[in-house]
Amino acid sequence: MLRHHAQPLSALTVQRLLFLALLALAALAARPAAAHINVPPEVARSYEVLYMQSMIDHHAMAIEMGEICLKPGNASHPELRTLCSNVVKTQTQEIRQMQAWLRDWYQINYTPRMSPADQQMLRELDALNGADFEKTFMREMSDHHWMAIEMTVLALPSFVHAPLVDMGLDIISAQAAEIQELRTWLRDWYRIDYIPQRQLLNNLSIQRQS
Repeated sequence: MLRHHAQPLSALTVQRLLFLALLALAALAARPAAAHINVPPEVARSYEVLYMQSMIDHHAMAIEMGEICLKPGNASHPELRTLCSNVVKTQTQEIRQMQAWLRDWYQINYTPRMSPADQQMLRELDALNGADFEKTFMREMSDHHWMAIEMTVLALPSFVHAPLVDMGLDIISAQAAEIQELRTWLRDWYRIDYIPQRQLLNNLSIQRQS
């Protein structure tokens, strides 16, 4: 089964969370670098390393999904194919950048990893085509993007490297916009009113050190 079993969010909750996250993180990014000096180095390392490794894995999954989307007979709408192409291109670049930061900042060489459950999900997605593929893919990618937003919201306040803060903000804004596009297409093309499903924020509490 491709579908997750997380609790769905309401449309209003999605809009409010995205707005509040963008507002708060934009304010954070506007603060001078000195604003981060109170974050202990070991905390910054923990958050930055874990975030980049997790996001590399997460991006690798999205790239695989995007490449399946671009196979002949899968996505038929050109708008969706363009989005898939952008996902592959953008997230490939971000993986390479995060790998470089892990090497430069923390002397860590990291390659993407994929769980057996993720591999099974990709096989099931790859077995679909046409309208069945598009409906399933757009729901799955909406959930996948929402998880990336949650991961970033949870970790970003502890980052100390400004380039990683900037990337986090870019991930939130770009993937929030793509979620809205996917939801619009599901509604317009298939009369499906889909709400991304909660992945982390309701189940994970990160304890910040003061």
